Amino acid sequence: MTGRLFFIFSLIFGGMICGNAKEAVFPKASKVCPGNAWCYGLPGMGNREFWNGKQNEAVFQNIVKHADRFMSGNYDRYLVRPPDDLYLEFSRNGNRTNYQNAYSRIYNPLASLTVAACVTGDERYVRRVEQIASVL
Repeated sequence: MTGRLFFIFSLIFGGMICGNAKEAVFPKASKVCPGNAWCYGLPGMGNREFWNGKQNEAVFQNIVKHADRFMSGNYDRYLVRPPDDLYLEFSRNGNRTNYQNAYSRIYNPLASLTVAACVTGDERYVRRVEQIASVL
């Protein structure tokens, strides 16, 4: 499940995503991204030698700090699927802003949470990504 989520998010969001491209699950992706590497050149979360080496780099420390903001109970209030009425609002009056704002509050943390999971190896970030995916 976790490998599939990371692959889906890498396709949807095109950000810094890591994971394992499993040939059995994603045969076409494995041909494009051979082995355990993604097209972005980042190894899978399980490559602890690589990710442990990144833990002391400022850019990755900042990403983990950013992801930690979305681990608290304060973020839980956004983990509710926006009503369909927000989507339909565009057909009525041309306003997309309310729909886009509601969804962006949900999916914006995904890249940070995914990278934090890779850098730290902490499964709690993976569980939060899965929780957000269930809302989307």
